[in-house]
Amino acid sequence: MEARPQRSSASDAGASAVEFALVVPLLLMVLLGVIQYGFGLYQLQSFTSVVNDASKIAGTGLTSCIDFRNAVNAMADDNGIDSSSITSVNVSWLSQDPVSHAYSTASQATRLGLARVTATFTPFHLAAPLVPFPSQVTRTQTAPVSDLGTFTGAC
Repeated sequence: MEARPQRSSASDAGASAVEFALVVPLLLMVLLGVIQYGFGLYQLQSFTSVVNDASKIAGTGLTSCIDFRNAVNAMADDNGIDSSSITSVNVSWLSQDPVSHAYSTASQATRLGLARVTATFTPFHLAAPLVPFPSQVTRTQTAPVSDLGTFTGAC
């Protein structure tokens, strides 16, 4: 004997549509979350690379803050980050205490040891509901100073 497929009753006719309508918002939220975090991690990696390269530039000698800021903006654009989203870039000089070997902030004239670059940017986000994402990201990187350069100001 052959098994006959059962027909759904008339009361089950819209059940699939209702179930689909209940599940779609959850699926979209998960999908938008995956896209947001994937793009966010890309931005974070790119920005970290920009700050790392900026610290190397600061360590090899600056000529002016404007040139340094322009170089950071160009690196950001090259790494896929909108340079207008970078809200601050600061350079500080650190010197090492010969007794405690701890680093502390130094003046331009006495800088020995490290150049520290701290930058902040506003990442792009999709504003997906219930998907938390930071509104500001700050990265700090240090590099050894290999050339004092001719720069005498402070950034």
